[in-house]
Amino acid sequence: TATRTGYTFEGWYTAKSNGSEITKNTICKGDKTVYAHWTANKATIHYYSNGGTISDSPHKVDDNLYYKINNEGLVKRCDTKNGTYETYEKSFNYDDTSINLLNATTPNVTKTGYHVEAATAWKINSTSSTITSDEATAYPDLKKIKSLIEDGNATVNLYVNWIVNTYTLTYDGNGGTSNKTNQTANYDSAWGTLATATRTGYTFEGWYTAPSGGSQVTADTICYGNQTVYAHWRDVTPPSATISATPTSWKNENGVVTINVSDYESGLYTTTLYRKDSVTNTYTAIKTWTEGAGVTAKTYTYTDTGEGQYQYTVIVKDRWGNTVTKESNKIYIDRTAPDASNSVIKNMGEYDAPVATLKNADGRVNSESFGL
Repeated sequence: TATRTGYTFEGWYTAKSNGSEITKNTICKGDKTVYAHWTANKATIHYYSNGGTISDSPHKVDDNLYYKINNEGLVKRCDTKNGTYETYEKSFNYDDTSINLLNATTPNVTKTGYHVEAATAWKINSTSSTITSDEATAYPDLKKIKSLIEDGNATVNLYVNWIVNTYTLTYDGNGGTSNKTNQTANYDSAWGTLATATRTGYTFEGWYTAPSGGSQVTADTICYGNQTVYAHWRDVTPPSATISATPTSWKNENGVVTINVSDYESGLYTTTLYRKDSVTNTYTAIKTWTEGAGVTAKTYTYTDTGEGQYQYTVIVKDRWGNTVTKESNKIYIDRTAPDASNSVIKNMGEYDAPVATLKNADGRVNSESFGL
């Protein structure tokens, strides 16, 4: 018997090539030298998508050759794109010095979130070993395949060596400032710790997929592709307000309250006016103005037809719920005629007209002269 790594022994022959086979039944007729004949072991190559998706689109090698890979790992080839594809088994012999394989970057095998690099396109027998897949270039290390057929013929299964894609998360401060511009993560992995952001007068609410609305993105959100996220903000600056009222002394006229309010961040929402009664020392809500989205400044006027000494308080709320409270000056409204029983008449002199000083019940004084 005889052995040779990578070859199958075929028997003894009378010549190095060709010749007649010598067996145990051959008759001896003198001295003779016999030569071992060998057949190089063969690797039959099968291709597997390794979790990828196989489509019906063929891979064009040239105008006269198209490839497809089926789910059984067999290559189908045809001379025309739309013709009948026949099984094509690519074999590699142990004594071959080069081999061309199907390019793993063929478009009819894809996997979402992954790609293939030509230099490391295939795994052999699902191990971590990789070999080149360039159809026009021999493998740089044939022993990776040869080692599988040292002891006999074998089917060599090649699996696409998918490389996970890396994607970028880009930050948009949306009016604020982020502490970093972007970060990366692998497909189907969590984005991990996210950036923080700051903005004067606002509280940072998190990162979202749209400038307003959208879905929140957190450290646990799974990466499925490139993504831009936008900072969302909560306005913490209260509105501005001023309030004034007339008359500021006792007069027989309506009271007029003027309120100026503004909020240039989230916008105005409600403005409520309260009146304080000087006798009961209690506040009563007398008017509320409500604004829709987008209103940032407003002037309100309220007319008070009551009587007495009053003071007003206004509470302004913006659309984020921030409030400001302002208090007005006091006003004085007198609508009651003087009571003559409280008058004092003084004779200023023989030729002077009497002067009547008329006092209201609350002590307010009105003076006038009249003839008797």
